Amino acid sequence: MTFGGFSYTLTEYGWSFDHIVFTKLRQIVSVSKSDIQHLAKLARLRLSDGEIAGLEQDLNAILAYFDQLREVDTTGVEPMDHAGSGGHLTEPDQPHDCLPREIGLRNAPDRTPEFFRLPRVLGG
Repeated sequence: MTFGGFSYTLTEYGWSFDHIVFTKLRQIVSVSKSDIQHLAKLARLRLSDGEIAGLEQDLNAILAYFDQLREVDTTGVEPMDHAGSGGHLTEPDQPHDCLPREIGLRNAPDRTPEFFRLPRVLGG
């Protein structure tokens, strides 16, 4: 299945995402200041010019590292779905106090006094 320029594969264990990163990264040569500003806007982050410059440098260094990883011969290496050493690591559930509603709704772009207000998805 392809969605938003990414391909997804359903395996017997669930959706496979490992190849998505590499498929998309082949199309990305570098990250620009405008890319970071766009991502910050989507994430509703306010970044200073210094933070944007730092992120640009860091993300481009990561992409350069992926270029190095592409050169590694992985013939015969079995793909993995996570970096754990076998099995999923879990912690027991621990009850704790809920986040106060006002704090949870503080950065909502649209809200009622008690809920997030979202655009209608079904039924026009």
